[in-house]
Amino acid sequence: MEVSPSAATAVVPTSCFGNASLGDGATVTMEDHFLQTTRFCIQRILVPIVVVVGVVGNSATIVVLTRRRMRSSTNVYLTALAVSDLLYLVRKPRHDI
Repeated sequence: MEVSPSAATAVVPTSCFGNASLGDGATVTMEDHFLQTTRFCIQRILVPIVVVVGVVGNSATIVVLTRRRMRSSTNVYLTALAVSDLLYLVRKPRHDI
């Protein structure tokens, strides 16, 4: 399918069995389309879900393990682990993934 050069930044339609032309001589193969789709699904859907579940889970762990009757050496270690995991989730740049 032919696409005008000004639309090269838009979604490039591809056929089921081949390449799509961008109009300026470049083509998008099915592998490129698969990689773009996979990257989108991971970066825009999966990573935010993991971050939200991680923040909620680690926050709940911190709240439960810091109660007075839950004080033990093991729980102090687990609390420190949850705090470090929470800081990693919150401060990790998302463009690295």
